[in-house]
Amino acid sequence: MKVDLDQLVSPKKAAEMRDVTSQAIHHLMKRGRFTIVEISGKKFLLRKEVETFEPDVGGRPRTKTEGKTITKQKKKR
Repeated sequence: MKVDLDQLVSPKKAAEMRDVTSQAIHHLMKRGRFTIVEISGKKFLLRKEVETFEPDVGGRPRTKTEGKTITKQKKKR
């Protein structure tokens, strides 16, 4: 695979670009969300992937009935 070195960024630089912590970038790297290029034992990310990354919407989807959100009510004792 031939890669232009100008198109690579370090995980630290990626964190700065996305305004997140470097731990968040490393977590995404572990989950396989970025293509990792290793050069001389150091890991780099593709700049274009970092710039266009869209995070997943987390959590469980809301339950809806006729356009209204159902919420759990506390039981009275």
